[in-house]
Amino acid sequence: MHETSVSLARDTHMALPTFIVIGAVKAGTTSLYHYLAQHPDIRMSQLNWPRFFHVDGQGPDFDVLAAKYGSTYRFESEERFKLMCPPKIPRSVADYESLWEPYPEEKARGEISPTYLYDPAVPSRIRKRLPNAKLIAILRNPVARAYSHYVMDVRNGWENLNDFAEALEREPSKTDDFWWGKRHYIRHGFYVNTLRRFSKQFDSKQIRVFLYDDYQASPHEMLRELFRYLGVDPSFKVDMSMRYNKGLIPVDTYAIRFIRLRHPVKHLLLSLFPKRLVLSLRQRIIEKQSLIGAPSMTREIEQRLIETFRDDVLCLQDLLKRDLSTLLQPRDPMSQE
Repeated sequence: MHETSVSLARDTHMALPTFIVIGAVKAGTTSLYHYLAQHPDIRMSQLNWPRFFHVDGQGPDFDVLAAKYGSTYRFESEERFKLMCPPKIPRSVADYESLWEPYPEEKARGEISPTYLYDPAVPSRIRKRLPNAKLIAILRNPVARAYSHYVMDVRNGWENLNDFAEALEREPSKTDDFWWGKRHYIRHGFYVNTLRRFSKQFDSKQIRVFLYDDYQASPHEMLRELFRYLGVDPSFKVDMSMRYNKGLIPVDTYAIRFIRLRHPVKHLLLSLFPKRLVLSLRQRIIEKQSLIGAPSMTREIEQRLIETFRDDVLCLQDLLKRDLSTLLQPRDPMSQE
């Protein structure tokens, strides 16, 4: 009885989220954050991708991971962790709570951290803090997702290989646990085991899975369904004129180098301007100084990736009770965003 009371108290705290979008990476979650923030009944975290549950209690134990998988990727994993979980992300519950300002009209409170889907430590941590939370996953065709992830890493300067095939060959393949190093193009496309980790911790009614293809084809319809799931007004019409995090590979220019620059003075200067204006300007610079799209994936690589993901897609099909055969068919032209 005492434990139940504590759990309910945690979950009904006015400053904690009532829902979390847990993934997937490169499945439109950046745009979704801005779309959800428009709804008058929803209060989104002030920081997109807060990543709190990656570090709640403790971060990854790199000694354990290195002992299990070898030390080859140890350095790059620690560096990646520092990059992805910088000091600005909340390390305590109090800091996490502070991401939501008091808002009397809210009916739902949420955050989006698309890497939660892949970290085996996250489901139990969310369960401990937020046992009644609603969880949302948006899953993208794993082949298209892999290539879009590669394009993003090249664009941001995280990937130094300009050949997608070579990058795939260099990706570690036998890491069951979430490894923070480079190249998660293939590993982030296996969905079944990651979803099962959450289903072991939460009731099936607390997990809702959407498909990125539906999101692309009928975004307003998908958002209406999502709003109904969250218990907010489903008739609210979102302004989708702004697209975020588009998949382009920029030419190496001074403007692009400035965008990629990580320096406190730069962040101080940008903080003087409205965030929406900064994001819009950043995207316009990238689009203006980018190659005309990214080079297409070869049919040979596409087919190889289809076979890599085939068993997982078939299992996902059974799990979701939905025909996913289109995910096992070549896409022409290939989606790269």
